[in-house]
Amino acid sequence: MTNTIIELAKTLTINHSKKELASLARGFGWKGDDARTPILQLALYVATKMGVDSEPSPTDSSQDEPSPTDSSQDEQQAPADSSQDEQQAPADSSQDEQQDNGEDETAPLDNNKQFEQLLKQSNIAHPHKLLQKVWLLATKAKQNVLLVGPAGSGKTMLSQQLSQLIGCQFGSVSVTMGMSESHLSGWLLPIGKKGKFDYMPSPFVNCIQNPSVFLLDELDAGDSNVLLMLNSIMSNGFITIPHKLDNPTITRHADSIIIAGANGNGEEYMRNQLDGATLDRFYQVTVDYDKDYISSLFGNKTKRKSPKWQSVVNDNIQMDLAREFYETTAIKLKKSKLTKIWGTRVAQRMTSALSAGIPLEEIKQDLFTDYSMDEKARLS
Repeated sequence: MTNTIIELAKTLTINHSKKELASLARGFGWKGDDARTPILQLALYVATKMGVDSEPSPTDSSQDEPSPTDSSQDEQQAPADSSQDEQQAPADSSQDEQQDNGEDETAPLDNNKQFEQLLKQSNIAHPHKLLQKVWLLATKAKQNVLLVGPAGSGKTMLSQQLSQLIGCQFGSVSVTMGMSESHLSGWLLPIGKKGKFDYMPSPFVNCIQNPSVFLLDELDAGDSNVLLMLNSIMSNGFITIPHKLDNPTITRHADSIIIAGANGNGEEYMRNQLDGATLDRFYQVTVDYDKDYISSLFGNKTKRKSPKWQSVVNDNIQMDLAREFYETTAIKLKKSKLTKIWGTRVAQRMTSALSAGIPLEEIKQDLFTDYSMDEKARLS
């Protein structure tokens, strides 16, 4: 019997997609999570429907044999259950189809096609090669994104293209060492009647209360006190401004996107090493020079273009591998005594990025963007 079930499972796997198998299961009366049961169990169910006798184990035989009372009750309840199932079937079917989309092999086309449509509508002539990745991280995974790379690698252009892609306002500020907190929180100025001091919001405050993209450029050059204020709005979703006397609490809009730029990673470029608390609130993306674009500036039209970045579908297997990687790295960090934060936010970034369609191997590389070569070697 076991061999028969295995052969049925293999046949079903070869001839049907996951979505078709789920539909087949629903045709047998399964609903919800049961419709996505493992292939082997589905094969067992099909074998039962085909009249193949199973050989129950001794421990299961007592549970599998229905009593006369149970049989009569089942026969009495069957018509009612059948009618209820028929009434609920359309709703259950639509819900299952929506849930199955996350596991369907064609799901990558959803994100990729959506991006292509937005790109076409936005009229962006030369999109940055990482635009789709940053779009997924910012809009799907809801991450604050830190773009790390040398000057002139396209960090500002990438941020501007993101706002153009989704059709929202764009704002920016250079986070220099001399910049005060007021450049982010706003000012109390004598602009009212008879010189009365009134609150004037900063471009940052105006942006974060609306659908927008705001770029914090040169973040690695900023004052530590300014960065602490940023940490509050990025992690808590609100900021309290003492000199704003009326309604001092500013709440961040759900579609407010915060992008930051830093000149390099590890020991190679960064002016000042950002503290762990600030880095822990960002998903870091390495941005480098587009060699193909630079080559084209010199009239080299024969060089092949870089492969286009596209999203993927990450199933439960990838999620399990991500969990194993997270736990293994946590142990290595503890043994190496590196002063790196590897906590809840790291796990949240990983799972959010996986759900958004970022490849697992790419996520692993992104997590070590701010690690020096020596630190990476100690974890290997």
